Amino acid sequence: MTFVGSGEPTLHAGIGRMIREVKALTDLPVAVILDAYSHGLRGWNLGRSLEKELTIGALKMALEHHLAPEIHHSDQEKQYAATGHTDLLGTNVTISMPATGQPA
Repeated sequence: MTFVGSGEPTLHAGIGRMIREVKALTDLPVAVILDAYSHGLRGWNLGRSLEKELTIGALKMALEHHLAPEIHHSDQEKQYAATGHTDLLGTNVTISMPATGQPA
């Protein structure tokens, strides 16, 4: 699984369109969990802020309905590195984050 937000060039066209439609209806931030191989949507969450609860909600949805991934890739924003987020992934998941200033 990989986290990608709106504006990422790697978004699958259908998922990108869905995010743009949601953003057109609301100013709320959206977190999306995608499968990097299939580009399938695994989890999502709308929130009032970019705090860790936003990404934790999307990750919980993904893990409730799908097997845990071997690798979880995200950027280095504080919500992805937060204890609650990384604890959900467990010890069997490799957490991948690019170097500071590099695109996710």
